[in-house]
Amino acid sequence: MEINPEAFILDVASAAITIFIYYILAKLFEIWIKKLTSREEVIKFLSSSGVDEKIIGFFIKFVRNSIIIVGVILGLASFKTTMFFMQFAFLLFLFFVGIAIFFSVKDIIPNISAQIFLVNNKLLKEGDRIVYGKNLVKGRIEKITILNTVIDFGDKKAIIPNRLLLKHKIEIVKKTK
Repeated sequence: MEINPEAFILDVASAAITIFIYYILAKLFEIWIKKLTSREEVIKFLSSSGVDEKIIGFFIKFVRNSIIIVGVILGLASFKTTMFFMQFAFLLFLFFVGIAIFFSVKDIIPNISAQIFLVNNKLLKEGDRIVYGKNLVKGRIEKITILNTVIDFGDKKAIIPNRLLLKHKIEIVKKTK
C-alpha cells in the first residue's frame, strides 16, 4: 500500500489541530471549574455537603484528562485507518481511563471505607472525647467527613485521614449520646 505524501501531511495536520483544540477545551474547562469552585457560596455549599477538596480535584483532573484522551482518539481517527485500529484505540482509551481512575482514587477509597466502617459501627461520633495515637493525646472529635476527621486537641486541631484512625489506637473516654 502506497502512501500519498500530501494526504498524509493533511492527515497529520488535521490530527494535530484536533488534538490541540481538545487540549485547549480541556484547559478552559479546568480554569472554569477552578474559578467556579473558588467562589465563596460554592465553597460553603460544598463544605456543608461534606464534599472534600480531593474529590473536587479528582473530578477536575479526570474530566480534563478524559477530554484530552477523546481529542487524541479523534485526532488519530482523522487518519484513514482500518476498523482494527479504531478498536485498538478505543481499548487503549479504556485502559488509560482505568489507570487514571485507579491512581486518582487510591487514597480516597481507603478513607471512604474507614469512614463507613467507623460511622456504621457507631465507633466514633462527633463530640466524643478520645485518647488517640502512640503518644496518647487527648482530644474531642469535632467533625467526621467522608475522607477525614477533625480532632480538637485543645491547643490545636488536627485533620486526620479516616484510614489512619483505624491504624492507630483510639480509646473513647466519653461517648456522646
